[in-house]
Amino acid sequence: MLFTYDSEKIMRGFSFNLGNNWIPLLNLQEIYPDDNITFWVLGIQDEELYGVELKNGLVEPLIYPRPATKIHKFKIPFIGSNNKESDKEQEGKLFEEKILRDLVFINHEIWRKNKYAIHKEVRTYKQPEQYYSESLKDDNQINEKSKEHDKFVLSTMKDCIVYGYPEKVVDLYNCLMLNKSKGLCMSLLQTLNQDKIMEILNKKIVIDQLKESDSLTIKAKDDNIQILENLKLRENKNTLSDIAVNLVSVYF
Repeated sequence: MLFTYDSEKIMRGFSFNLGNNWIPLLNLQEIYPDDNITFWVLGIQDEELYGVELKNGLVEPLIYPRPATKIHKFKIPFIGSNNKESDKEQEGKLFEEKILRDLVFINHEIWRKNKYAIHKEVRTYKQPEQYYSESLKDDNQINEKSKEHDKFVLSTMKDCIVYGYPEKVVDLYNCLMLNKSKGLCMSLLQTLNQDKIMEILNKKIVIDQLKESDSLTIKAKDDNIQILENLKLRENKNTLSDIAVNLVSVYF
């Protein structure tokens, strides 16, 4: 997501999901109404804005002593709403937003772990600003987060069926993280006699498996092509080296 912070002390984010608009996310004017106090932005991580307070008309942070880092929390909207919706519809959108939010952040934690875990360094208390590698979640922590997320999704699925919104179950199924949870979903549908939805999901599972199989086949073909190209390059290199040796022997 793209972010801006302007002279009016307002941070905005560009949303590709809600009409390609710049959406106000945080108004620091409410936090720093005094014009002699501004905020120097350092970065954004996990819906938290990191920065330094600049007091007494300072335009940039001091080098020494190092200023303390301030953190301001905000929330990125995932789903739009309007005042015409009923309380039940708005409550449902809040549930959907929580699910999508958790899904995005769990996948982000998996990406961070895969990318940065091999470079993780042990930080000391004398380097609190080096928080990025310290905050990486391990496999157990990510698995626990995924379990909590899936538990909420399954509970929401049950509510959708009970309150007459069974069509939402298919979308919610796509939000499940763990294979065990997907099995529990099918058991839940069977218990609630939702044969039609089970049929739709079973077809989806077969299609997804075929797509995955096709993608693996294409990858295998690409790997084989790459191997052949490497062999050809090696043969060409050997040929060139043989020619060079022959030329040298002829010359001398």
